[in-house]
Amino acid sequence: MSGTKKVHIICPECSKEKDIEVPSSLFETKKVGLIKIQIDEGICCEHRFLAFFSKSGNNAGYEKLDLSLNLEEIEKNKEKVYLRDLLKKYGDYCVQNILHAVIINMPITLLHTKYEHKNLAPIYNRFFAQFIPKKYQNPFLFSWYYDLEYKKKPTYDTFVITTEGFIENTPWRYIELDYEKELIKKALDIIDDESQVLILQQEFQQLFDMSEALIELLKNWSKISFDDALTEFQKYYPNVEDNMFELLLQIAQHRYKVDVSVVKIDKKKRKRR
Repeated sequence: MSGTKKVHIICPECSKEKDIEVPSSLFETKKVGLIKIQIDEGICCEHRFLAFFSKSGNNAGYEKLDLSLNLEEIEKNKEKVYLRDLLKKYGDYCVQNILHAVIINMPITLLHTKYEHKNLAPIYNRFFAQFIPKKYQNPFLFSWYYDLEYKKKPTYDTFVITTEGFIENTPWRYIELDYEKELIKKALDIIDDESQVLILQQEFQQLFDMSEALIELLKNWSKISFDDALTEFQKYYPNVEDNMFELLLQIAQHRYKVDVSVVKIDKKKRKRR
């Protein structure tokens, strides 16, 4: 089972076309029939529609979503989740890792047993999308996968957890999750759950701004040691230390698909999982 699969969509309303990445598990868990994927506003264009695919990923048709439906009622019925709920369900360490995966845009697979019927993936996709600037949002970041199927075909390029919060696979190079710990602390310092959104929005925007600044510097470097690269970056962001710099490198690598191999990390010097 691989992490994502590229599919081509065409809006049935305006005919705008786009290639998008969706979790491969959507196709691998389907035994018969077509795969249905809801395309919300902003993914392809300003319209909402359903896209149908064969198991191989070929287009099999589209269906318009009736926007004359009472959207307020639909929104009201959407289940809400808050950061405190996630911490209670999964525990601190797992939520720190979930935040890390969201930040670097690493696909997240939620395993479930045959007794669990509530698909948590769309709930979590909506929850984390509200923190991320629109151009960085990934509406398919979380996927829901049957645990017995996973045992038959385990994946090593997605972050995988059980619904109890046990981590089955961590695909990124190990770093200390200092930023994620501090982010949770800042959010929980605010009693009002809704107000936490503003704090996290601001934090993520600043983080991605720094990531884009690092990417510009990477373009001008050939081979450079981690310490020298950090020193250069600190000319612009003097408060950035080792762990934050490693996080920015992972964001550049995984979210922006930038080659960061010019920065040489001493594997013996740095702790690895």
